Amino acid sequence: MARTSLEIRPNSAASQNMVFSAPTFSGTWGSADNPGFGLEASEVSDIARALPGSAVTVEHNALSSILDNIDKNPQALDKKIYRSQLDQMHGDKRAVGTVIGANKSEVVLSIDPSLSGLSEIVGSGYLNGLSLTTVRDANGKIAPLEMTLTNTPARGHGAKLNFEYKDGAIRKLNSIMSDAQAAAAPTTPAATETTQPTAMEAAVASLSEEHRAAVIDRLKQYEDAMAVKDASAKQQAEQLAQLEQLTKAKEADRDLILAQFRTLQAAMAEAGASDAAKRLEGLDSMLQSENTALRDHATSQLVMACSAAFQGRSVAAAPAPAAAAAVPATPAAPAEPVAKRAKLANDAPDDLRNLLRSSF
Repeated sequence: MARTSLEIRPNSAASQNMVFSAPTFSGTWGSADNPGFGLEASEVSDIARALPGSAVTVEHNALSSILDNIDKNPQALDKKIYRSQLDQMHGDKRAVGTVIGANKSEVVLSIDPSLSGLSEIVGSGYLNGLSLTTVRDANGKIAPLEMTLTNTPARGHGAKLNFEYKDGAIRKLNSIMSDAQAAAAPTTPAATETTQPTAMEAAVASLSEEHRAAVIDRLKQYEDAMAVKDASAKQQAEQLAQLEQLTKAKEADRDLILAQFRTLQAAMAEAGASDAAKRLEGLDSMLQSENTALRDHATSQLVMACSAAFQGRSVAAAPAPAAAAAVPATPAAPAEPVAKRAKLANDAPDDLRNLLRSSF
């Protein structure tokens, strides 16, 4: 059955007595003489005939998601594909109403009665901008896809809902859209300016108490989630900084151990422990390994080799004291204790094993 356009003239007597089962609004989506965006004035009538039954959405949210889906599975977007995917949308991407009538660029639309909060927002002057989306088929024929509610209509602040039909009466809407507000803003001296509520504050204030509480609660949840995310990011940054410090300290310890390793090799060679020194060959690369077991093995081999080499070293005995001269009745002075051999730089440290293990 062919659709018929419903024409409602706001100033007509009939419109004053109309009662609708759903919140109903009327307005214009643009200039019928200069529609723009690739449309010709001669096509406006065809668009009006095809508009009734088209979906009403919010801020092109559904269209954006549908275009993303089409990008993943390339195909030509037409009214059938759009409608089938729109029926699967939820939340702010779902259809919120239907176009029930059109005449040239004028439209009448209804909003889902269950979305009373949205109706209040539109009636308060927000989201009452209109944006029409159309497509052309392979033959170049134009077809409307959706009529979306927006605060920034692409065809200018004149593209908006102007009237609300409620309880058998008609009410003129006052638009508070961002571009309309900017165009109508009076130029007053700075000294007399007063603080105006933001669009979000005014929108929330226009809701019913129940819906306002729900919106505020959702915003609070969002703020709490962002605070947790920021705290987590800060903690991760601190952990990374600590890890970087530990890594630098570990690298410094490793350089020290390798220097000691080469010193021990040289000392063992000088002490004539060449066979034991050969056991140290290749241990320097093992000491630098990321494998803990391999590093422990290298450490053990190093300690064993050093122990075997230095155990064979001996300290020369102290020289025998010279014969005492014959001195009558004078007792010999006690012998001076033999001084300990000074510790050489090449000697292995007593806590060599502990030093090596603690550094890895």
